[in-house]
Amino acid sequence: MKKKKEIIKISIFITSIFVIFLSVTYAFINVTLTGTKQQIITAGDISLVLEEDENNLTIENALPMYDEVGMIQEDLFTFRLVNNGTANTNYIVKLVDVTNGNNKLSTNDVRYYLTKNGVGILESLSSLSDGVIDTGTIARDQTIHYTLRLWIRDGVTDNSSISGKSLSYRIDVEAEQLILDENGCEILPETEPNEPILASGMIPVIYDEEQESWVKADTTNTWYDYSNQMWANAVTVTEENRSTYMSSEAGTAISTDDINTMWVWIPRYSYAIKAPYGKSTQKCSELGEITADSPASCRRVEYPQELREEALNVCKMLDSSIETEEECLAFEQSQGESFTTFEEVIDYYISYGVIQEDTRKVIETYPNNIVSVSLALPGAIDIQFISKNQKDIGTGSYDECASNWVTPEGFTFGDEELSGLWVGKFETTGSMSAACADENCTTANLSIKPNLTSLRNQSVSSFFYASRSMQNTANAKKYGFDILGTGTMDVHMGKNTEWGIVAMLSQSKYGKYGNSSYSGADKEVAINNCSNYVTGIGGDSVSAEASTSTCTTNTYETEKGQAASTTGTIYGVYDMSGGSIEYVMGNYNNTTGSSGFISFPDSKYYDLYTSDTASIGYKAGDATYETSGWYSDRAYFVDSSYPWFYWSGLYYDGTSAGIFYRNTSTGQAHVYCGMRLFLKP
Repeated sequence: MKKKKEIIKISIFITSIFVIFLSVTYAFINVTLTGTKQQIITAGDISLVLEEDENNLTIENALPMYDEVGMIQEDLFTFRLVNNGTANTNYIVKLVDVTNGNNKLSTNDVRYYLTKNGVGILESLSSLSDGVIDTGTIARDQTIHYTLRLWIRDGVTDNSSISGKSLSYRIDVEAEQLILDENGCEILPETEPNEPILASGMIPVIYDEEQESWVKADTTNTWYDYSNQMWANAVTVTEENRSTYMSSEAGTAISTDDINTMWVWIPRYSYAIKAPYGKSTQKCSELGEITADSPASCRRVEYPQELREEALNVCKMLDSSIETEEECLAFEQSQGESFTTFEEVIDYYISYGVIQEDTRKVIETYPNNIVSVSLALPGAIDIQFISKNQKDIGTGSYDECASNWVTPEGFTFGDEELSGLWVGKFETTGSMSAACADENCTTANLSIKPNLTSLRNQSVSSFFYASRSMQNTANAKKYGFDILGTGTMDVHMGKNTEWGIVAMLSQSKYGKYGNSSYSGADKEVAINNCSNYVTGIGGDSVSAEASTSTCTTNTYETEKGQAASTTGTIYGVYDMSGGSIEYVMGNYNNTTGSSGFISFPDSKYYDLYTSDTASIGYKAGDATYETSGWYSDRAYFVDSSYPWFYWSGLYYDGTSAGIFYRNTSTGQAHVYCGMRLFLKP
């Protein structure tokens, strides 16, 4: 059952009547205020009491008066709101007009002065919106004290406007229960995701465990349930049997052999991340035992000469021209690493097992030093599903309670705001007989399927044009897609911000992070550690070493395979940690590098970054700066030398691989590099 915010709206109807009688003789006023002493409402966790003091207010034959006099007059009405419940409560206090007949005094001629815990507000009755005199939140065990004074304003000169007229009011209180978490923050109502939009050729599916097969879904029943990590899935099938499947009943099994692409729906949302993003400031002693792997400011380490020589020999194997430690450091820096000392190179080689025996020795520790460390086990990203017409523009960061919501840029495609996007369920598979140079390419035969070798070794431009060629005249019929230039759908290579919307949703209560089957470090999306680049594989552990055996044993439908999806279930997105590294259309300053682009495509197809610093250049929801270093994933940012982003890490990258892993490249074709498809319906 989906948990929803419990809202109870009540009105406390009080017999307190504010009556203003005006005699036929100008400038005399009678006011009578009476109450029933106490009204109590109890509903759920709300126990709100309205108490009136013993005094009844009666004012007879009063003259109009200046505000300065009216505000301090002894004739007043006092009441209190008392919250005896177990939850904070939103409330609204209203003056409700219950005047009988048409002989009604104009509210323009009546002034009121309300004090709330000693703080006053002076207004004309005519200024009230819907009669609201106060609104706010009353905490548990809190009492709010009110006083109310009324009078005819000074300056009324038209006797006919007040002669024989009256006003009568009662006080209403409306209360709305707030459900709080253990930190005292309001638990926000769970919002519903936008309904998936099926593009041309798509068939909605669910997985039937008894048949061990994907079957056609009944879209009027349970096709998806994001609260239970069941994201909406859809497939396309080959042309031969497409019409049969399209017209078949719900529950019809769809043969894997007939499927050629598989997709997962990412509904539009806004997010907020508890500050300071993925960082935490702590004392060294709070990080646990201080070892050689602790931050450098926490310890001083001795590196034996034999260890230094072994590291230098590793460098020489990578580049035979290297002779010194300084040259080794310069070589690693040329490969995109941010090391500043040779000792950091040694630490790096040890962490990756290139140097087997760790002979480093901690000779001094600094337990009280303060360090800023990446969170190896980050918390949840707060997510609220929103409509296509809503776009939040907050900071995306908060200190205590979720607020400052922002909508990821990945849900904007050119000038169009999207209700959601389809993402390829697996890394792109298929074949290419030659590189693609434009959308009319006929050398690409792409698919999105499990248990196949991922498509790799293409430049960024070749991947991009191959993705666009899926809708050209020659290829569209393979999938049932709209032909380029017709319809609204758009198949393309994923952008940086589009990767981000999948990654962030995974780290929310709707993704693997929120899946109660996993805890601690296992909430991270597990690595695809198959050294043969087979799609949909999960390692034996979250950061397992490279393997060939898992390529056949830990397939996507198995328990270990599902641990490598964004939901921890079969309904998530796979291969977002490990497998091949995935190029995305995210570029620095329109720098082509070795991507193969002669000119850049339409701006809606790529994210342009004009700064090489993540904290300055990041885009809302692109999972760069805001999630940098989460789960200890590697995190680099584009610059003029390496202008293209790629994600996920390789099958052998261990702890540094992950859904938040990002690195940079010139964009050249490489045997390690693949890509992922996205579809705008």
